[in-house]
Amino acid sequence: MRLWFGVFSKYAAAVAVAAVGVVTTCAQLGALEQGRSGVVAQTALIDMYMKCGRLDLAMLAFGSMAERSVVTWNVIIVGHATHGYGLDA
Repeated sequence: MRLWFGVFSKYAAAVAVAAVGVVTTCAQLGALEQGRSGVVAQTALIDMYMKCGRLDLAMLAFGSMAERSVVTWNVIIVGHATHGYGLDA
C-alpha cells in the first residue's frame, strides 16, 4: 500500500499540473470545445476529495462547476454513499 501511495502521490501532482495547463491553453486560444475537458479535470478533483473523505471540498468544487457530466453526478452519489450519506446524495 505504501508503494502504491508513493507512486500515486508522485504522479498525481504532475497530472493535475498538466490538466490545468491544457485548460489554460484552451482558454487562451478560445478553444471552447477542447476546453470542455475541464469537466473531466474537475470531476477527477471531486473524485479525489470524495475518496479522501473531504466531502466538504468535493461539494464546494461541485457547486462551482458551470457544467456537470453524468460521471460527475455519479462521483457525487457514490462518494456520499461510500461515506454513509447515501440519502444526502
